[in-house]
Amino acid sequence: MAEDGKVKTGSTYALQIDGDIKRWFEGLPLGNGVMGALLFGSSEKLILSLDRGDIWDRSGSPENTPGFSYANLIALRGKGDFKNIENIFDKPYNEPTPTKLPAGKLIFDLKVRDKGVFFLDMKRAEAVCNFADITLSAYIHASSGVGHVKTNAKDVEYRLQNPRFGRKNKWAEKWARLFRKSAIGRKLKDLRYAPPVKERDAIGDIEYSAFIQPISGNVCYGVGVACRRGEQTELTYYAAYGEFACVKRQLQEKTLTALEKGYDGSLASHLEWWRNYFEKSSVVLPDKYIENRYNMGNYLLGSASRKGGWPMPLQGLWTESGDKYLPPWKGDYHNDLNTQLIYSSYLKANRLEQGECLIDYLIALTSRAREFANSFFGAKGLCLPGVMDIDGYALGGWAMYSLSPTNQLWLCQILERHYAYTGDKALLENAVYPYIEESAEFICSLLRENSDGYYVLPISSSPEIHDNTPAAYLTPNSNYDLALIVYILQTVIRLGSILGKDSEKWNSYLDKLQPFSVTENGVLMLSRNEILQESHRHMSHCMSVYPLRLHKYFKEEDKRVIDATVEYTQALGHKYHVGYSLAWLANLQIVRRNGGKAYELLRAFWQYFCSVNSFHLNGDYTKQGISSLTYTPFTLEGNFCALDAVQESLLYSEDGCFILFPAIPAEWKNVSFKTLRGWGGVLVSAQLKNGELSFAEFTAENGVCFELEQNLENFDVSNPSAVTQNRKTALIQLKKGETLTLTNRLPNV
Repeated sequence: MAEDGKVKTGSTYALQIDGDIKRWFEGLPLGNGVMGALLFGSSEKLILSLDRGDIWDRSGSPENTPGFSYANLIALRGKGDFKNIENIFDKPYNEPTPTKLPAGKLIFDLKVRDKGVFFLDMKRAEAVCNFADITLSAYIHASSGVGHVKTNAKDVEYRLQNPRFGRKNKWAEKWARLFRKSAIGRKLKDLRYAPPVKERDAIGDIEYSAFIQPISGNVCYGVGVACRRGEQTELTYYAAYGEFACVKRQLQEKTLTALEKGYDGSLASHLEWWRNYFEKSSVVLPDKYIENRYNMGNYLLGSASRKGGWPMPLQGLWTESGDKYLPPWKGDYHNDLNTQLIYSSYLKANRLEQGECLIDYLIALTSRAREFANSFFGAKGLCLPGVMDIDGYALGGWAMYSLSPTNQLWLCQILERHYAYTGDKALLENAVYPYIEESAEFICSLLRENSDGYYVLPISSSPEIHDNTPAAYLTPNSNYDLALIVYILQTVIRLGSILGKDSEKWNSYLDKLQPFSVTENGVLMLSRNEILQESHRHMSHCMSVYPLRLHKYFKEEDKRVIDATVEYTQALGHKYHVGYSLAWLANLQIVRRNGGKAYELLRAFWQYFCSVNSFHLNGDYTKQGISSLTYTPFTLEGNFCALDAVQESLLYSEDGCFILFPAIPAEWKNVSFKTLRGWGGVLVSAQLKNGELSFAEFTAENGVCFELEQNLENFDVSNPSAVTQNRKTALIQLKKGETLTLTNRLPNV
């Protein structure tokens, strides 16, 4: 962490770290949805590590491995041949490629030897480092994508450093193949490329330098830097990926054009983008630490995901900058939890552009999903691998999870909820419903009738229960698989009814699915003959509660199951939990309206499982004894799952039912939020004052009718004709573009 460990927030939109930052994953993050950077280090070695979303070595897909098919996996599982399962499906993940790659570094020596003060202004998306009277400032322009740096250090030295990959050598490659072990495939030196092409030139008074690194095939990537010295030194930098000539041209054109405009000259348009971004929504909480972490999470969202770019993989746009290792888990797309939780918060935060990045990506991969469904599963319809590269090709890994067919159905939920929270009928008809329908066709084609007359999958699992052992193959259907199958069938029926589609076929499958497996006390099991016995990082047995929301807390039997399951899971403790486990548990507590426990979990998550810059490090790295896992591999899903929990505690909005402040701690008497997005495309603002609802506003983007759990007897209503009071609830009907305002008349509110 920072050398003296002091972290200050001040404004809830700011982060200050006093002391040098020695580890990359604690640096100040910058990004514009295409390129990212981390600023850390000391005055003599201040590092700006660089990343770009599409810098991948795509070679070596294990899909070409003989026997790499679902039919073979089933057959080998039937014979108990786990050795061959490992060789065919798991070991390919240990090969160096495919993998995401780091871009490189800019390293500065500011010629002073003082401790630093690092400051990030989220609303400006600008990082500032102060060393005595020497200052260095940096931002990545929100729309041009070029990085800007300026410093008043007179004799500043800088260098551009490319990643230190291995060099092409047939004997080294032969020995690497013979002796490769699981950890070796994650080292930079095991990626063997031709040396980078380096440039250094003076263009007038401008210093220009660049490197272009060949990868596999005919593609390469590079980083270019332009510098002008004067009263202050200014630099611009840019990373590009593609064919050599294109990369070479982009690097020079982008950096020189941006340098001509200058740091200050480009700043106004950059600030305008971020001002508009943060005006989309906001929350005000009594706990300013959690409010700051919430704002930081939304800053990361805006920095790492933009429409037109690539969706966030495990580390977003902050791939490890080290000189030795590749990013944790190859920086890939894990679709058995990570991708889905990373994109769990954007809708209610009213930041649609950030989520449309993933929506567009999934739709664009439709042909690839059809191809994989056919080539691996021998089925029609759509399915993407559970663990995949940027182009949607399987990477291998623990077969029962990395190649589980039901992960595709969880991806479908992202599209379904995007429609539910926007009410975009054209998107539903042209993209969402066709995608979900083909995914439903895919999973139904795999179902087989068991001896009890229920439809089940040939093999079943529950991520990532029992790790990579024979016990991981659970009795079909696991509650995880079952929840997703029930979800996709209910969804295709419901959305189909909006479009006038016949549902008979889907109902025939739904009617022959077994009930959820629960104990006599109502606790959700892993499968019909196994219950979770100890804490586990993945809450996969709770899928039907959150995030799928199949169990409804207002239904008496569902309430019994939810309460029993959450209490049982919580009672198992946190010994084998990672950070996202606490964030997921917080969401489960919010479902049952236990805001006090939810925020206890959220505070523990951010304090003990997250870096000073809020990055989720998975382990209890501060060694508080909460979890036995104390490692520090950085991934982002926990951050956004925690954001979703905050928003869910402030606004419940599902299937035409709205509840304001459903699960906040009892001691919170003054809370507010502005323009969170609700079901049907309703933008909601509300304020709690002295423990009572004082104000609420609803603006409909579409014609909508919903039920608000609130007695409006003491409220002034801006449009009484839009409201029908029914005891403790109010039925509200709004036209497109209409706003309804509720103002409490009671004194002291």
